[in-house]
This record gives sequence, structure tokens and C-alpha cells, in this order.
Amino acid sequence: MPTRPPAQQRPDRIFRIGVLSVSQSVGPNALPRLFAQLQAEGLVLDRNLWADFRSGYMQPEALPKLAAELIALKPDTIVAHSSQSVEALKPLTSTIPIVMMGVSNPVESGFVTSLSRPGGNITGISDFNATLAVKRLQVTREVLPGATRWLAISEWARNQSPAISRNRDWLFEQASAFGFRFVRRSVTRIAEVPRVARESAADGPIQGIWFTVDPLFADPALSEVLIELKLPTSFGGRQGVVLGGLLALTSDPDEQQLRAATIVAKVLQGAAPADLPVEQPTRSLFVINLKTAAKLGLSIPPAVLARADEVIE
Repeated sequence: MPTRPPAQQRPDRIFRIGVLSVSQSVGPNALPRLFAQLQAEGLVLDRNLWADFRSGYMQPEALPKLAAELIALKPDTIVAHSSQSVEALKPLTSTIPIVMMGVSNPVESGFVTSLSRPGGNITGISDFNATLAVKRLQVTREVLPGATRWLAISEWARNQSPAISRNRDWLFEQASAFGFRFVRRSVTRIAEVPRVARESAADGPIQGIWFTVDPLFADPALSEVLIELKLPTSFGGRQGVVLGGLLALTSDPDEQQLRAATIVAKVLQGAAPADLPVEQPTRSLFVINLKTAAKLGLSIPPAVLARADEVIE
């Protein structure tokens, strides 16, 4: 791929990017840190940068069509936010650079050859780090030392890649070392969770619910479901705690966006995705909801509370 001069040196050049996601929000406000960092790199929306957005929120089956729409616009690069988005884009182009974020295991998913040498038109930042996954188990155990039998809920099981399933299998294997016993179930709608919890309790009490990292669990309807459940919850994303969950520990979404933006800028300056290593998260975000803890009659250990990055009161 020929090297382009930096965007800052080409005021006459207007770059076009596409954004494909499974987020509820669509537009620059859905990824504010990404576009703020792009601006810092000299790529300013409506000046020398044009962005087209598509989201398959709650409709993963629509992603292939949305991906085709973006590719038809012939963007200079596409930001793919989620594994499902990359899966939809990959069969459709081998030439348009794709910068992924929010992807659990790009190598096992077949998106790249290796993290150090992606080898094709895809690179970006992964959101899965074994250290962060174990930290979530650890902090959940510290907050709830007596809770051993958990309902572990995933969603969109029919749409998940084998790599995502393997990541979850690995995590659940690690859980036993922390005293967790997981009852694993899948749902396709938030409204199914209470029924699944009741059915799972038939063989013994459920003492907590472990939610995976997925867009479904940012659905505003989750608030009412959590009120009905009256159980401690551990999330892999901040929004679940905002909606009334107890705690979350995940990769820092701001770091994901900032580092993805830097990669996008490099690609627009002419760098080949094949030569840009896939990055991994280095920062975690620990969020705890004290209002929910009070409703559940839980006392959060001061040492744990002191480590929280965000406390909802």
C-alpha cells in the first residue's frame, strides 16, 4: 500500500471512514473518545473527515447487509466495533482496511494470522486479556465471599463465534479456583432472564448472576429485570451497573477508543494493517453500585471500595 502524507499535511484530502457496531447509540457520540483522538491526530469531522455509521443493535442478523452498505461507500477504512461486526465485514473485502475494537480473540476467530503480524486487511485492539478476566473473578469473590452458585448468562448464542465460546469456556474453568460453580444458560432477550433464573434455581439456590460482555445487557429494560431478580450481579460492562447491577470489571472503553483512533490515523496515513500489531488492553475499569448494594443488604469491604474506578451512590 503506498504511503500517504499525514492528514495534517493534506488539508485538501477528505478521508472517509465507516463505523459498524452493535451499539444502541449511532454516530460520533457513541464513540466520543475515538473521534476526540482522531481530531487530536488532525482528522476533524466535517472538515477533512467524513464518517458513515451503521449499527445492528439487537439485530445481529442485519450486520451483513449493513456491512455491505458501508463497503459500497468505498471508505478509506472501517472501524468494526464488536466481533460480530468484523465477522460481517471480513468476507466482503480484502482491500479496505478494517480497524477492530471490542473483539475477544481475533486470532482464534480467524480475523488475523497473529497479534504481532496480522497479515491481512484487519488490525486493531482486542478487549480480552486473561489478567483482566481473572481480576473480575477475584473482585467478585471479594465482594461476595459466600456466594458460590452463580447463573452465568450469555446471549445471541447462535451468533457467537467459536473463539468467543472458547474464551468463555476458559474463564469458567478458572472460576472453580475461586469457588464459583456456574450454571450456564443463554437468552435472546432481557425479558427471558427471570424465567431462566427460576428454572436454574430448581436444582439449588442461585446466589448471583454473572453477565457476559454483550450489547444485550446494556438494554434499558435490564433495570426492571434486576429489580425483579433481587440478586447480586457481576457484569463485564459498565452499563449493566449503571442500570442497577452490583459491579463490573472490564477493559477500559476509553482506552479501547483512544488506541483504536491512533491505529485509524496510522492507516489513513498509509500504514498497512498487515504490519500493525493487534494491541491488547492494559487498563481495567472497576465500577460498583452502592445503591444496589444497600438494597441487597450488602456491605462492600473498604479495601475493595478503595480500588473502584467509579462508585455509583
